Amino acid sequence: MSIGRDVGPMYTKWPDPQRILAFGLQAAVWIALAFWVFVRDGADTLSAFYSVGRRGPAFLSGPGAIKFGVLAALVGGMVALFVG
Repeated sequence: MSIGRDVGPMYTKWPDPQRILAFGLQAAVWIALAFWVFVRDGADTLSAFYSVGRRGPAFLSGPGAIKFGVLAALVGGMVALFVG
């Protein structure tokens, strides 16, 4: 199972079995991130680690900011995947 030498890192242009596996892996990683941050206590955990030694405003390292950042990353990834 090889994709050949002339194929670049943009997996939207890969042949079918590899492209489907890459999309599936990408979706699994995004779903796991969203589940951990929004359903489990991932936002609180990241907030606790991010706020250690931080000197900026507290709202930038709160769980709400972490959830907003993850949501922005997921939306940006979807736009990049399907539009660009």
